[in-house]
Amino acid sequence: MNRILIVSNALSGGGAEAVARLMVQELNGATCILFENDAEIVVPGVRVLVASRKHNGGLLLTLLVNLKRLVFIQWIKIWLRPTVTISHLEGPNIANMLTVCGGRKVLFVHNHITKNYSGNSFREFMKQRLAGVLYRRADKIIGVSPGICKELCGYLRVNSKKVLFGPNPIDSFAILEQSNQPYPYNKISERCRKFDFYCKRILNKNPGLAKSLLPNTEFNTGCKKYDFYCKRTSKEKWLQYINQNKSLLGSS
Repeated sequence: MNRILIVSNALSGGGAEAVARLMVQELNGATCILFENDAEIVVPGVRVLVASRKHNGGLLLTLLVNLKRLVFIQWIKIWLRPTVTISHLEGPNIANMLTVCGGRKVLFVHNHITKNYSGNSFREFMKQRLAGVLYRRADKIIGVSPGICKELCGYLRVNSKKVLFGPNPIDSFAILEQSNQPYPYNKISERCRKFDFYCKRILNKNPGLAKSLLPNTEFNTGCKKYDFYCKRTSKEKWLQYINQNKSLLGSS
C-alpha cells in the first residue's frame, strides 16, 4: 500500500493552503505534516502532525525554528517511510528536498521565485538559492500556472520532463453543495459580491477558467449584471464544467 506524506505551511487560509487541505481530505491514508496549525484545523480520519507554532522573530529565531521543523520532518520520514512525499510552497518544498527516506519527492510550486523573492534580504536570497539548487533534484514539480512552469525550466533550469502544469484544483463537491443552497432575495446582492470575488480569484489562479465558465461576463460590472448569473447561469455553467472535466478537478 502506498504511504503518502503531505507537507505544508498550514491548512488554514486560501491559495496553496486550501489546495493542501483539499489534497489531505481526498487522498486516502495520507499523513500530513504542518509547519504550524495554530488554527487547530482537524481533518477527520487523517493524521495531522505539527512541527512548530507560528512565529514572528528575527533571523536567528527563524533559523532555529526551521531547523526544528527540518529535524521533525526527517524523523517522521524515517518512522513512516512514505512512498511519496508531496510538499506545497517554498519552505516545505526545501524541507522536503533536504530530508531523506521520503520516497519520490513531488513539489507544488505556487509562487514565482523571481517575483516573490526579489528583495535584498538574506531570507529571500537563501530561498532563491536553495530553490535553484534543490528543485532540480525533485522527481516531479507541478507549477500552478504556465508562467511558473516556464520559470522553473528557464530561470531555475529544472529538466522540462520533470515539470507539469496543474491548475489549482476545485472542490467540485463543495460547489455542488453551495449551488443548491437557497438564497433569499434580500441576500442576492451579498451573493453577487461573493460570486464576483470568487470569479476574480479563479481567474487569477486558473487562467482562462472563469472566462470559459462565464464567457460573456465582465468582472467589474457590479451586482446588477451578476443578478442573472448568480440565480441561473452560474449553477449550470459550473455543473457543465465539472461534468466535462472530472479528471482535472479530481472528482470521481
